[in-house]
Amino acid sequence: MSFTHTRIPCASDQANSAQINPQPLDTLQAAEGLLRTELNDSPLVSVVIPTYNRAKVVERALKTAFAQTYRNMEIIVVDDGSTDNTEAALTPFKDRIRYYYQKNQGASAARNRAIQEARGKYIAFLDSDDEWLPAKVEKQVALLESRPDLSFVACLATDEHRTYTGYDDYDKQFLKFLVQPFTQNMTRYVVRRECFEKHGLFDTSIHGPEDWELWLRLLQQGCLFGFVPDVLMIYTTSEDAISSRPYAMLAGERIIRERYVDTLPSFWQRAKVGCWFRARSYMNAAVCFHEEGKNLKSLGYMLSSVLISPLGPRNKLRLRVLASSICSPVLNTFRRQRGAR
Repeated sequence: MSFTHTRIPCASDQANSAQINPQPLDTLQAAEGLLRTELNDSPLVSVVIPTYNRAKVVERALKTAFAQTYRNMEIIVVDDGSTDNTEAALTPFKDRIRYYYQKNQGASAARNRAIQEARGKYIAFLDSDDEWLPAKVEKQVALLESRPDLSFVACLATDEHRTYTGYDDYDKQFLKFLVQPFTQNMTRYVVRRECFEKHGLFDTSIHGPEDWELWLRLLQQGCLFGFVPDVLMIYTTSEDAISSRPYAMLAGERIIRERYVDTLPSFWQRAKVGCWFRARSYMNAAVCFHEEGKNLKSLGYMLSSVLISPLGPRNKLRLRVLASSICSPVLNTFRRQRGAR
């Protein structure tokens, strides 16, 4: 199946008031003229959607892209070797997207392919199991257009339970992302395409925190990060998400630690940030194992996290998972003993 690209047709309601009692043909021409003016005045945004065996949800993600208040977009879907009916699910949208199929190589390779095919000034990422709220692209592009010094921006999601602070201290953004990166989810981000041209694409050797590595690389090269403090996306946790595979995440984070933490100029800085970094990695792995019901593995990684950095990060979460990992095996043993009587 060969898909072609057509920019999303959407006539502005303002065109209907452009003339007094216009004839139908005049109204249509006015609307088309206003739309052309809006598209010419606004930069092209390339929407990047990587997908793999997500036939049941990719349509939902696409529709939230079509519903954006920002109009001047091209939508690029890279099917990373799906074996379900993803291609058939995308058929109704063939006139509104550019579709590419490739052998399965992972999300990073799929995003890289889309970026290489992109023509826009900005790259907006949308994972195929997530959703955008209507004003997302408009608000983020407005921030980037008003702040030429910013290279990439993010937004908040509907699952937010904490406030993000300290990211407006541009001199410390690199360290901030090392210790506590702004939430890792690509659907939040819009990036200037020139960043990829200057500093490279996603590192395909990293599986899981590849977006984290990219942000650190950009910040290390002097790029600046900003975010719109509004909820503009809906995040969905999928069972097949790489973030649910703790060993892959640990391997990727080890590469990041060696690449960035171990090169900090001060010994004490390397020691402090390194401890916090490992504590966070082990904590996240413990949470994943706990959710999988692997309590002994969860207990081991959480104990390592606490021993490495007793004062953080996220002590309430660590203590809760630690207690649950200890109690669950005891309760299960007790239940088995009672059942055997």
